[in-house]
Amino acid sequence: DSNCFVATMSVATFVINFRRIIVDEDLDGMAVDGVRNRDLLHAVVALYDQSLPDVTTDIIYSHVCRAASRSLLFIRDKEGTLQEMMEKHAKQQNRDKQETDVLNGEATAEDVLAQASGGGEVEEDGKDEAVLDDEESSGEEPGIFDDVYSDTESSEDSIESSDTEEDFSAGSKDFIAAVKHRRSLRNAGKFGDDCVGIESRLAGAASFERLVGKDELGVVQLSLIAVRKRYRRRGLGKRLINMIKDSSVISNFSCIIAYVDHGALKFFRKHGFTDDIIISSKFKHVSEHWENSTFMCYLPPYSDLITESSGKTAQDVAAFCMLDTDISEWYFCVHCMG
Repeated sequence: DSNCFVATMSVATFVINFRRIIVDEDLDGMAVDGVRNRDLLHAVVALYDQSLPDVTTDIIYSHVCRAASRSLLFIRDKEGTLQEMMEKHAKQQNRDKQETDVLNGEATAEDVLAQASGGGEVEEDGKDEAVLDDEESSGEEPGIFDDVYSDTESSEDSIESSDTEEDFSAGSKDFIAAVKHRRSLRNAGKFGDDCVGIESRLAGAASFERLVGKDELGVVQLSLIAVRKRYRRRGLGKRLINMIKDSSVISNFSCIIAYVDHGALKFFRKHGFTDDIIISSKFKHVSEHWENSTFMCYLPPYSDLITESSGKTAQDVAAFCMLDTDISEWYFCVHCMG
């Protein structure tokens, strides 16, 4: 793991193989200090479930827990998260008091609005990241994990299943019950280590896997990606994408493929992915189709693949860099200027 700062927020970075830590290791082990592995898994699945309403929890568990799957996680430290909770609670109490003062005639609504107008959170970077967040859609049935990342009550139905050889959803009901308990402590103003769970610390996640087979050499599939709503517009989505594209994180690759929700197309195009028919046709056959989505792929720059250490001269490397520039300019003219 490693630490990074994103728009005034510190997060630790983890790359987790959930199948290994759940199946091959002690179920009570801790890939993240102070967090049970099962709880970490359920928190990640809950984030995806809230962010991607068209994808069922069974599919999410399946992709996150595949043998070749890795999940890149951004996790806040416990102390910083607790401090933010306490400050938020104090602000809410202040607002409640102001409303009471208005009702009792001790203050006017104009006074309250004047005080509130000076507040608000600073929003930086990542203007397109809202498409990766857990916006609630009106008119939809409540989801299994609705109560993990919102204040609404969720269904009490069990999500535990015995249809698969390994039931990765086992323990999810206990996890949801613990989430509700921690929220009740915070609502009562009882702040301490026991009121901060992994569901409050997880800021963003992306799950990917290197496809194996003679036709998939060097192809990486980005299966799932999400940023929690309260942490959006801080550059987290941008950093997730950039780390996925970093060969030091996923090793060398020839292409990254993804089935992208229609609302997220702009975000992915901004970060170098294309749905060009000719380019996509080379890779579309290597992955199962996802409904209600667009197939996109990302090709690394030639300059990332050709270096002096590969036997090429400095002039060769410079020539490939120029080719990258020419291709980028062509792509911009075709896709951005019509």
